[in-house]
Amino acid sequence: MSWHGAMAMSAIRAIEARDRESLSAALLSIPRGDWVSGGLGPAAMRLAIESGFAAGITLMAEFGIDPDSPDARGMTLMMLAARLGRGTCVRSIAMAGGDPHAIDLRGAGAIHMAAMVPGDSAMSALLDHGAFDFPDGEGRTALRIAAEAGSRGAMELVMRGADPFATSGDGRSPFDAAGEPMRRMLLEAWSSMERRELDIAAPAGRGARATRI
Repeated sequence: MSWHGAMAMSAIRAIEARDRESLSAALLSIPRGDWVSGGLGPAAMRLAIESGFAAGITLMAEFGIDPDSPDARGMTLMMLAARLGRGTCVRSIAMAGGDPHAIDLRGAGAIHMAAMVPGDSAMSALLDHGAFDFPDGEGRTALRIAAEAGSRGAMELVMRGADPFATSGDGRSPFDAAGEPMRRMLLEAWSSMERRELDIAAPAGRGARATRI
């Protein structure tokens, strides 16, 4: 194995061990251009996402590796993190400048991929960093996908204002597409969101003075 290959293997081992110090040394041992311009950097980023090594993602982004690098299908690193349900990795990529609104060749974004996983950490991270729901290339919103999949991301979307009763092109809403347990959870999230909006509006209403016209 060449010296260059040995240093790349050192980086891989550091990522798998989630060892920030060893990764930093490996990054510095290979010319920056090899990490930034070639495929080595994005491959290392993908491995860090698969390993859940959010600190490594931050380090590599600071080193100059593009956090928005797509693969041949147009899938960005943020989409991969969302698909794997890696909320902390989504946050690291977003803070490094990754675009939460990018779409792949199918017209799907990270928010649609987060909708397919059971948990809600990736969905919450995306919404915290400015992502919003929109129809994918098949006309399905992330809420529709999450409701069908039974993902807790559906409740997160509703609590942030997504409408579970809005219909898509086939005339069906996320509520229609959901199973019975998910329907109950959607109703609870919708009711909770409405109560919260009323609580926010109530103080202003109590403190307002009537104006005679």
